[in-house]
Amino acid sequence: MKKNYKAYEKPKMEQDRLDLQTKNGSKFTQNIIEKAFEEIPKDAVVMDFGCFNGNSTKTFFSQNENQCKRIIGLDFVADAIEQANKDTHDGKYKFIFADLESSDLEKIISDCLKVEGKKYIDIAFISYVLLHLKKPEKLLKLIAKFSDCNTVVIIKDTDDALKICYPGNEILQEEIEVYSRLRLISRYSDRFIGRKIPKMLMQAGFKNVECFQSKGTTLGKTLKERRDQYEVDFSYREYPDFPEVDTDTTEFQALNKRNKELLRKIKKLFEKDDFFYLKFTFTFIAKK
Repeated sequence: MKKNYKAYEKPKMEQDRLDLQTKNGSKFTQNIIEKAFEEIPKDAVVMDFGCFNGNSTKTFFSQNENQCKRIIGLDFVADAIEQANKDTHDGKYKFIFADLESSDLEKIISDCLKVEGKKYIDIAFISYVLLHLKKPEKLLKLIAKFSDCNTVVIIKDTDDALKICYPGNEILQEEIEVYSRLRLISRYSDRFIGRKIPKMLMQAGFKNVECFQSKGTTLGKTLKERRDQYEVDFSYREYPDFPEVDTDTTEFQALNKRNKELLRKIKKLFEKDDFFYLKFTFTFIAKK
């Protein structure tokens, strides 16, 4: 990835969505992180792979800062890393520009650990990142190289197949299929990666893998909460202009048009009090 790569056409809108996603899932994720820290010694070095502007990093690890020597965030969006460092006044946090698919990543990790006087990462955290990598297994194998028997790997991700609703499930399922085809054209996201992560972890050398699930639903939610749910799970799909693909192709334009039609229908469903929507998010914990 190029250093001046712009991840989103509308960065402010996308950052608002990511902040909302973090807020909605922070308690569940923090509980899992706290459990992991029960087995981690003091002066831990944490690495957050795919930290963007650091907001989620600080949210998820704020409760365990006292056990950490350094919390390091890595991301390939240079502007976001610059902003993360500007917004950070606590020396426990450090944010570094790094392409997670680059051959330079191994040296970057090694250099970070040397600075902290460590050979291995204590906690490796990956949230909604593997689905965006062309070779996610490569990153997991690299993390395994910098892991010992005490290292804890925490991965949070999703699988679009675990989204259902009523009424309108046929609309939702078609949108999932159309959006997946859009992503496959761009090779920019695997919408069904959740089910694949345990095998990837085992093949990377992590034998002890646990799975935890959290759910998001419209059941019993206010109109604002339902709108927020749509914002987190679908709004980013309204403007799929990917830098890695020619968006002027006939196939892309046809799929994009149909996807937007389906999203307009889904958005209207979230306005109804009797609309039921359910999705699951995976969080995996792994050790060697």
